[in-house]
Amino acid sequence: MSNRDLYNLQVYCNNEAAGCKWRGRLNDLDSHLKSNNGCLYEMTSCPRSCGTKLLRSDVGSHCKNKCPLLVINCPHCLVRGEKRFIKDQHLEECSKVPVTCPNNCGIDIANENLSEHRNTCPLQVVTCEFSMFGCDTMVTRQESDEHNKDDATKHLALVKARLTAATKELQSSKVQLTKVKEKLNAFQSTLACGVIEVLSMIRLLDTLDSTKQKQEISNLQKQISLCRQSLLFLPDYQIAPVMKVQKVVTCQCLFV
Repeated sequence: MSNRDLYNLQVYCNNEAAGCKWRGRLNDLDSHLKSNNGCLYEMTSCPRSCGTKLLRSDVGSHCKNKCPLLVINCPHCLVRGEKRFIKDQHLEECSKVPVTCPNNCGIDIANENLSEHRNTCPLQVVTCEFSMFGCDTMVTRQESDEHNKDDATKHLALVKARLTAATKELQSSKVQLTKVKEKLNAFQSTLACGVIEVLSMIRLLDTLDSTKQKQEISNLQKQISLCRQSLLFLPDYQIAPVMKVQKVVTCQCLFV
């Protein structure tokens, strides 16, 4: 009876100081604090297990808008992922994220178009249009025209000096070109003489080969003549074989 009376005692919620108006039996207090539809002022964990501790009354708002595990779309492109990924990593590299011009011209532009914007931004620092002639002044794009007007005399002097130097270099190049042409003509003459000498040597070799062949034919003819003379002193039965040999030698001489 003591326990029954004790559990039937009327008590207030543990979170009364936080604003909970619940009052009921002690036996129902635990259910009021732990059930999903229970005390809205009870501290609980995020149902997505993100590790956040919060009031039960804030669970709905947290899961819908604040939970780092909530899957959302990037507000600037079509990438979809957990909120913590989109916020902590993706937004730092997203090409569609609007950024303010680093030159403080007041224009917000997509990150992927920033380089193109620099080519037209009036506050972008650029080199002088006469830098190729020696002007090392750096001005903003919108100040370029004014700089050209103010330093027109300086620019004219730089251009004149560059043209003078270029003229001298051109004259020097002409002189060098003339020398190269002379050397080329001399080389061509030398080459022509060399070709003539080579042709002469080839003709000489051909002549020597022809003379050598004629000498060999003459020697063979002499041998044939000697053979013919020797036939006069051979018996009749030995003449036929010798005649065959003479025909073979004669044919060889004609072939040569």
